[in-house]
Amino acid sequence: MADKKTHWDTLCSHAADASRWSRDEPVHPSWVVGAALGMAVPMAVGATTGQVPLGMLAALGGLALSGTAAKGTLRQQAIPSGYALVASVAAVLLGSAVGGQGWITGVAIVAITILAALMGGISRTAARNSSLFIIFVIIGSIFGGPGTAGPFGVTFVFLLGALWTIAVMLTASYLCQIRGWEPASAPGGTDGQHPAPPTLTRLLRHWVATLHHFAGWQYTLRIGLCMTVCEIIAVLWGQAQAYWIAIVVAIVVHRRFGDTISRVFKRAVGTFAGVVAGSLLLLGSPPAGLLVLVVAVLAGLRPLLKVRNYALYSAVMTPLVLILLEFGNPVSPELIAYRLIDTVLGVSIAVVLGYLIWPSRHGKNVTA
Repeated sequence: MADKKTHWDTLCSHAADASRWSRDEPVHPSWVVGAALGMAVPMAVGATTGQVPLGMLAALGGLALSGTAAKGTLRQQAIPSGYALVASVAAVLLGSAVGGQGWITGVAIVAITILAALMGGISRTAARNSSLFIIFVIIGSIFGGPGTAGPFGVTFVFLLGALWTIAVMLTASYLCQIRGWEPASAPGGTDGQHPAPPTLTRLLRHWVATLHHFAGWQYTLRIGLCMTVCEIIAVLWGQAQAYWIAIVVAIVVHRRFGDTISRVFKRAVGTFAGVVAGSLLLLGSPPAGLLVLVVAVLAGLRPLLKVRNYALYSAVMTPLVLILLEFGNPVSPELIAYRLIDTVLGVSIAVVLGYLIWPSRHGKNVTA
């Protein structure tokens, strides 16, 4: 009885934490404007010109870059966007090149995921962009195979959307700064200077040293195991939308492991809620204009919720991906049912194989 009460109290604690609204960090207006216009405008252009697939691809480029908002001068904001641009474009190019080849695609995605996860241990910047890379390799693989525009055609349209989003974000930030709506720079210390970043040689030496311990391999093993199971299910099941299982896993499984229970609970609940909400919206076959408006609102909320409530951020991020991938396509109840099943499978794989079976730093599993 005591154990049941303990588990119930733990669940309630996680639920309360998931609903907590944080005000620790400011949200700059340019982040909201850049995210909204970066994704909605390509969709609107594609819908009005009869080029819905191209608009959707460009909007996916906006999705990749709209999450890279940073504080500081325009140069300081452009640097993380540049890293994200390179990572996401390379991912889409690689993913579309290996997509549409059955089990070969599955093997390639697992191998690419393992390599990207391992390389992400080099630095914080590499860690952030390795997660982005994994997600967009999977998304890119959807556009591979016969009958598509080819890897370079797909990547070119994606790149245009990404560059548009960067331009909108930096322009909005500049206008907000000259209006005094957000600070022009972020102080880096008592003298106003940022500390010198570590050299690449130092980062590589530290990274190699971490690989002498299990902790240095843990994320690679966790995400690699999860992705292997996802791709096995996708190949054996043969369901056209089974790629969604891998996307859910890539969203839920993060590199950080020390405070996983609360974060995993937020991501899992938010991801499932987002799929349900997005599915119900698509099932009604709304007009393209309404979907563009919904995407603009959700994309604008994304930078706000990322720092305010992570569960709601996941609930917004997931329908954004879902709407973009289904934009312009007929959606049936059967497709929605498959998507919900895929989401349950993805969340289950991520929680069990990505967290619960692994020992923590204290020698116990995550449920302890």
